[in-house]
Amino acid sequence: MRITPQRFIMKHSGMLLFILLFSSALQAQDCEVRSPYVKTLMARVNDEWDRLPVLSPEKGEVLSIRFDELSHEYRRYAYSVKHCNADWTDSHLSETEYMVGFNGNTIDDYEHSMNTLVEYTHYHLTIPNEDVRITRAGNYEVTIYDDDIGAQEPVAIVRFSVLSPKVLIGATVSSNTDIDLNRTHQQVSFTLSYKGLQVSNPVDEFKVVVRQNNRTDNQVTGLKPSYVTSSGLRYEHNRSLIFDAGNEYRRFEMLYYNEAGMGIERVGQYDDYYHATLYADEPRRNYVYDEDQDGAFLIRNSDTRTSELSPHTESDYLFVHFTFLPGDETARLQSGEVYLNGYFTHNSFSPDYRMDYNPEARLYEKTLLLKQGYYNYQYLFCPGGREAGQSAPSAASTGPTEGDFYETENEYQIYVYHRPFGGRCDELVGFLQIRSGH
Repeated sequence: MRITPQRFIMKHSGMLLFILLFSSALQAQDCEVRSPYVKTLMARVNDEWDRLPVLSPEKGEVLSIRFDELSHEYRRYAYSVKHCNADWTDSHLSETEYMVGFNGNTIDDYEHSMNTLVEYTHYHLTIPNEDVRITRAGNYEVTIYDDDIGAQEPVAIVRFSVLSPKVLIGATVSSNTDIDLNRTHQQVSFTLSYKGLQVSNPVDEFKVVVRQNNRTDNQVTGLKPSYVTSSGLRYEHNRSLIFDAGNEYRRFEMLYYNEAGMGIERVGQYDDYYHATLYADEPRRNYVYDEDQDGAFLIRNSDTRTSELSPHTESDYLFVHFTFLPGDETARLQSGEVYLNGYFTHNSFSPDYRMDYNPEARLYEKTLLLKQGYYNYQYLFCPGGREAGQSAPSAASTGPTEGDFYETENEYQIYVYHRPFGGRCDELVGFLQIRSGH
């Protein structure tokens, strides 16, 4: 059967209802796509591809939101912004309490793709802008919708955080954990210093979230400090802060239409569209050192690397074919599900990124429509899986697919929120990203 973007979208759009039904049970991803026609949704600080969506307005930083709509038809996209608590629930503040401006503005920065087989329109939004300026620290949710249809049917949701630094965070990551030494885990320890901040009950007023490589499935919340001092909190020897070490991310790069790049076995044009087939992947039994970017991706192609052309409108879409060979682990992996993971999946465990098992070939496979660029990815294993009754997976595992090795370089993010006694919302007062490994 011929694969086209339209047929591909029709095949996968049936999954959208599944995603919406379980969205309330999922951890809040930074980005969430609600329309099969919206692709390559990104939210980055200062348009820097390796920056997480945590910005400091006093430093002049801005949030850059980009996405494509798979047509050359203009859509009157609009957006609204709301303040959220540490757990991403609505703080129910009025707009005047967290922003200057008003909601319902349209996204007027858009441009059609040029010289691409797959036609798309690229939209770009920055916050703050002339219409909206954020005035309060904390978590924020941007809802993007077609103004002709209404805000009740968003096409995408972007989540970001605004930092007002009021605490100092000192952190370490060690392979000397409370369950093993230099084997398969890494343990995070950190201190909070809130000297100068008025705090009555630090244990109850602070909320801390710890992530590994910005993943939300295994993030740690509800932490209680090990020690409380007159001006700080210490989080040490906490078993909740022990993470599977994993392995370095796998990588591929598709810059050319007629030449296979890194990690690609073959690339070519057939059925009137470009296709890229990656080398088949297998479970890893050893640590593999590599200069990865811990899940990030960058949009670019061979023509835009050294020219003034825009990679956002000059890069084409390819059907990318992933294959995972479970080998002797077939029976064990079939007891759960295997998911693709990386920033390009938005840490989503939707059917869009669940590998399909082919019993005849005894392998997992998945085809995704992806824009030209450089990608980090890994395979995560979810025991049981949704078909076994789980509305959303608990922390997925790297062990059966990638292996767990203490040497792995991981990035850990620590978010510190504060709500003073009598306060009405959580504000982000501390953020630190620390790297483990070599």
